[in-house]
Amino acid sequence: MPNSELKKIIMSDITFIDDGVVHMKEPPDVMMGLPEAKEMIAAISELGNGDKVILLGDLRRHRGFTFDREGRAYLGGKELGDLVAAVALLVNSPISTVVGNFFMTIYEPDFPLKLFASESEAIEWLKDFV
Repeated sequence: MPNSELKKIIMSDITFIDDGVVHMKEPPDVMMGLPEAKEMIAAISELGNGDKVILLGDLRRHRGFTFDREGRAYLGGKELGDLVAAVALLVNSPISTVVGNFFMTIYEPDFPLKLFASESEAIEWLKDFV
């Protein structure tokens, strides 16, 4: 049974939203590194109570990179893959789309990952993995 409390980590809010999707909302234009990536993984793990979750990452307030190289490598590795069944990332700029597609090509996550401009479409897609 997932834990529904809000987790405020260094630079993000992570919580469950009504349909059971873990929602990660990041502040605008903040570069995060390995410590923040590790804290994010710990918060997702705690919210999931040991079960895999589906994750909606809201990156719409960003205009470019969110994580530095170490942070991206960590999130593209086994640690996140052990915790999530699928990830939808909300983006709203061509730069974010390019960066997201590059990330998916380089790190080849072992979970379904897709970019969306529409939150409702992202949640609909994620429901296939519940």
